[in-house]
Amino acid sequence: MILATKIDAQQLSMEKEVNNCQIDNQILLLIASAERCNQREIGYPYLISFNSKKEKEQARKIANFKWIDNRTADCLDAKNCTEALTFLLKNKITNLDLGPYQLNYIYQKLPLQDYFNVKKSYEYACGLIYQNIKKYGYSWDTIAMYHSHTKKHKEKYLRILSANIKKLKSGALK
Repeated sequence: MILATKIDAQQLSMEKEVNNCQIDNQILLLIASAERCNQREIGYPYLISFNSKKEKEQARKIANFKWIDNRTADCLDAKNCTEALTFLLKNKITNLDLGPYQLNYIYQKLPLQDYFNVKKSYEYACGLIYQNIKKYGYSWDTIAMYHSHTKKHKEKYLRILSANIKKLKSGALK
């Protein structure tokens, strides 16, 4: 346990059976919090975020999305999300972060509907962290590799995780 207060999977609107994960739920909560869109609750699954400005502009021209910030669209439900993702991929728009854990389509290949399934996304995120820990050892630096293996991006992500730990301890992380 990394923090004083145990957070269970129900806080991420998940069923108890997701606890097959070998990573503490608090770490997954911190990751979900770091990956969330601020206009939606932690763990909200129906998100498509564009990492490329060029691809985002292309999508704005060809798709009718409900944009919730500069880079993120809310696709409202799993069926819409899967259809939207299929459309984007057919149009060669691929640098996307998807679902509650913002899994990147280029690096994490899943069945399309799984990106928008809270349980499957949670399990995949858990597996990514677990594999990094097996390979690099348990550290916050390794946990930050969830976001990037690049030093500059890892350091920024570590600052976000650190801020979220403080929020979690104070009860402000919701």
